[in-house]
Amino acid sequence: MTDGASEELCVLILQYNSADITLNLLESIVRHEGDNLSRYRVIVMDNASADPKENEMTRRFPFIEFVGFDENLGFAKAHNKIWPRITEKWVLLLNNDCLLLNDAINITLNKAMELDTDFATCALFNKDMSPQINFHLSPLPTSTWKFFTHLLGLQGIVARRLKVKKEVAELDYASGTFLIIRREAFVEAGMFDEDHFMYGEDVDLMFRLGKKGARGYRIAEGKVVHLNQGSSKRLWNDNAIHKIKMRETERVMLRHMPSWQVRLWLARISAQRAVAKVAYKLINMTRRGAV
Repeated sequence: MTDGASEELCVLILQYNSADITLNLLESIVRHEGDNLSRYRVIVMDNASADPKENEMTRRFPFIEFVGFDENLGFAKAHNKIWPRITEKWVLLLNNDCLLLNDAINITLNKAMELDTDFATCALFNKDMSPQINFHLSPLPTSTWKFFTHLLGLQGIVARRLKVKKEVAELDYASGTFLIIRREAFVEAGMFDEDHFMYGEDVDLMFRLGKKGARGYRIAEGKVVHLNQGSSKRLWNDNAIHKIKMRETERVMLRHMPSWQVRLWLARISAQRAVAKVAYKLINMTRRGAV
């Protein structure tokens, strides 16, 4: 374990029945951040996994602290529970189904400190190395103008065509997949809402950070693959995950937006999914016909 006086960042990694994935993440941290580990305090939290692999983990990676919970607390409650132990100025929320491609933690932390920002993220990629959009110009629309740009998909177009190309891009929202945040900013925003077991808590946090005037950045030089194979995949299938995400997003929206906007937003999402299903069926029919 490193000397606490020299640590600038606390890395929080949460797992549930996915210790094998956590081990892969820790290997990538050692591979790319070995020279920087003295700057970090790394805590692996376990939500009462059947096989947390604590002994193997602490043997192979003696720099980590392992904290096991007696029950599955979910994402929000687990992070809130560990927060009183954190003294570092900066905290990284890091999904255990990520793999570092370079020293993304060091790069993002240095830039966050240089910009004196409240939160920062890096460039995320899917397994096939296509860009994964883990940010938006705002978490969800907070004005009528922003709402309609979101509804028409203009925010997504701007994010992909402009923000992705920038080395440093200012943001209002970044997901909790890879999120460096000032400890004080998190506390001032009220920490995570524990009504959310999984999904929605990061969007809700970003709304509250925005109301406090928080600023964030995406640092494209830092690169991480997000495999989307974490704890939720051990609990639910893709359809169930989508339903949970929609339910939790709706709860957040109703808390921060007018109900008429929420109804229109949900209607748009339902229409998109219906069109996608029809298109998928037509493509399959065309392929079968060609064969």
